[in-house]
Amino acid sequence: MIYILSSTHAATGGTELLQQLCFQLNCNEIPAAMYYTEKYNDSKVKGKFDKMYHNPFTNEIGDKAIAVVPETEFDSFQKIKDKFEDVYIWWLSVDNYYGSGRIKTNFYRNLYRRIKHNRNLKLFRSSYHCVQSEYARLYLINEIGINKEKIYYLSDYINDEYLRNRDIELSNKEDIILYNPKKGYEFTRRLINAMPEYNWLPLENMNNQEMVNAFTKAKLYVDFGNHPGKDRIPREAAMFYCCIITGRKGAANNDEDIPILAKYKIDEDKSEIDAVKKVIEETVYNYENQLSDFHTYREKILSEKKLFIENVKHLFGKYK
Repeated sequence: MIYILSSTHAATGGTELLQQLCFQLNCNEIPAAMYYTEKYNDSKVKGKFDKMYHNPFTNEIGDKAIAVVPETEFDSFQKIKDKFEDVYIWWLSVDNYYGSGRIKTNFYRNLYRRIKHNRNLKLFRSSYHCVQSEYARLYLINEIGINKEKIYYLSDYINDEYLRNRDIELSNKEDIILYNPKKGYEFTRRLINAMPEYNWLPLENMNNQEMVNAFTKAKLYVDFGNHPGKDRIPREAAMFYCCIITGRKGAANNDEDIPILAKYKIDEDKSEIDAVKKVIEETVYNYENQLSDFHTYREKILSEKKLFIENVKHLFGKYK
């Protein structure tokens, strides 16, 4: 049996991906169950994902157990690690493991990273590693020193709801610019203040259908936050024919995780607001012409589910 460790306190892209893995394992006759590290019955995960994936869950670990551990659950896993024969560490992100957003100075951030790295070094060396992004793969090799032969690609795919009903009349698109107020808002706020003539719509407190409605109407999604892994919202927006502009932090800084043209990737630490305004104005004004620049990105997103299932079979098929 494969046990997939998961938090329950939030229904995020990461916790959904863990549910997707469990679902696809069982669909391919590889026994798997969710193992929750927090109280389950009152959780947000239960409310959203039970109806969607119907995954089994358990609090008991049987014989010949295999663990899939996201990088955020190392502390919980340390208490039960001796019960497992094989361990797969699944790096859904890099930044979230270190919690760098909660540590404000470089000195204490680097100290915390060294302590955490040394504490988990034995686990790193004895485990297999799966990565959701090229950003994570390069980080494991270059910063943690994991042998590339022990690293396997296990990415993800966006919810099927964002792949259905995409017959969009482009002429009905409006001059709406979407953004995530939880990511890179300081720079985005400067743009909003500099471009008040545009309709800036924050993606917050929305259910799936409300997100779909926003994507359907908008011409552009901007994201100047950190990209701790291959984020979902840019891909979801792209599938509804939104143009995409990002910063260059984390996974956004390579062309494997976000394969869009360099002119749509803005280094906000070095770029003047007027220069960024020009890119945004050109993208919105020439929307239908610019949209072809994102064809490769959309094609890659469409292939992700098939690739994910192939990776699941390749990695875990021996545990049938």
